[in-house]
Amino acid sequence: MLTLTSLEVVEDLPAGRHRVVAVDDPLVELQLAAAEAAADSTAPEAVVLPGQVAYVVYTSGS
Repeated sequence: MLTLTSLEVVEDLPAGRHRVVAVDDPLVELQLAAAEAAADSTAPEAVVLPGQVAYVVYTSGS
């Protein structure tokens, strides 16, 4: 499981066996910028801001 969050609340989340990524962490921002720079130029343009949060749940249904 992967939880995307912000630095503001990352310490309030319960510890567990899943990965937590603070999308506004400076290191994560650098990694995302590097990935964007390396992306195929044919990829559609999309602007994503830290305030645009999504809650996604995926289950296999089993």
